[in-house]
Amino acid sequence: KITNFSPLDTSGCPISNSQYITIKDTCTLDLFIPNLIIVNDDQKNETFEIQKLPEGCLLEIYNRWGDCVYKNSFYDNSWKAQNLEAGVYYYMLDAGQKRIYKGWVQVMK
Repeated sequence: KITNFSPLDTSGCPISNSQYITIKDTCTLDLFIPNLIIVNDDQKNETFEIQKLPEGCLLEIYNRWGDCVYKNSFYDNSWKAQNLEAGVYYYMLDAGQKRIYKGWVQVMK
């Protein structure tokens, strides 16, 4: 990810006729995190499978009331929403080195 920054004046507006500074962010990962799993025993999209997941990631899943319903310090793409109702859940994935991903996943049954 490359981000361009322009210097700002004291009021927070970009200074005209200034050069841009380009910073390359090397801390992000090229992950694909799904937002839907379908638990219907057809062996397709049954688990919360994060593509290109590095080893040793912490995954926490929360329900809509903020209760932690799943936690795994070494997530291995195996969460199937066992014993949970269909609905929207929220995840926090800590991939280390200050790489934290947050979002939602819908569970259909």
